[in-house]
Amino acid sequence: MSEDKKLLHSSSSFYKDKEPAFVFTNENVAAYLSRIGNLSGKSVLSVAASGDHAFQAYSYGASYVDTFDINSDQALILELKTKMIRGLSYDNFMDYFFSPTDIFNPKIINGVFHSLSRSLQLYILKNYMTKNMFRDYSKKTVEWVSYLHDRHMFDMLKNKLPASLNFVHTDISGLSASMNKKYDLILLSNICQAMYPDKYSYYEIYTQFYNNVLRPLADKNLNPGGMICFDYIFSLSKAENVVLGNILSGDILRVPRCPGHDMAIRQIPSVVDSAISDIVVTMSKTR
Repeated sequence: MSEDKKLLHSSSSFYKDKEPAFVFTNENVAAYLSRIGNLSGKSVLSVAASGDHAFQAYSYGASYVDTFDINSDQALILELKTKMIRGLSYDNFMDYFFSPTDIFNPKIINGVFHSLSRSLQLYILKNYMTKNMFRDYSKKTVEWVSYLHDRHMFDMLKNKLPASLNFVHTDISGLSASMNKKYDLILLSNICQAMYPDKYSYYEIYTQFYNNVLRPLADKNLNPGGMICFDYIFSLSKAENVVLGNILSGDILRVPRCPGHDMAIRQIPSVVDSAISDIVVTMSKTR
């Protein structure tokens, strides 16, 4: 194994290169980004994953979005969905990914297939043969990103989305060293939960993640007044949300950090089930 591959496998027990790719998010991205505030004119760095974090940021007005991922195949998903959004109708896009009868129907993407990179063309053809290159995704996903459940937002995104998004192939531990820009918002999903499988408290996880990832990003890559969303906790009942919220609040207060680095938790009501909600943990750079 090359030294680069060792790096890409070193810090995460779950996310690795060449794993089955995320095609759609499993996070309520539209809801929690709507609570961040106006993204108009803002610069964003996001985990690539399915591309939905980046697409939602553009939908909410971001001026540009850079992406990164440990899994290089996520760059192919990013390219595929970008070119499909820009080149196909809303109905064709939705049929390709969600129709019971036309899912992954190659006829649907004939119109854009010629514009895809050779690597992506081969990836798609291989998927038609193996059927195991993508992670399963839920129809509930449609409620979690605005361009999927709102035709108008899809058309707005079509006009806003650049022809390609910048993608950097890096593990989270090498992220700051790999990026030279500064951003107003950084979206890290729930990567921190997978980085420290031997840690048994949020205090331990967040302390390690702050020292290894958040502080370097804040020092080098986050604008004053900027924010990092660095953990996402799924589908809690209202009672669980209260209990975990209290635990997190106590753990966050104990994390040793630099002056001007403020951590907070945000409760995000589910758009699918009113009985559940999610938690997003953030760090802001106030000076």
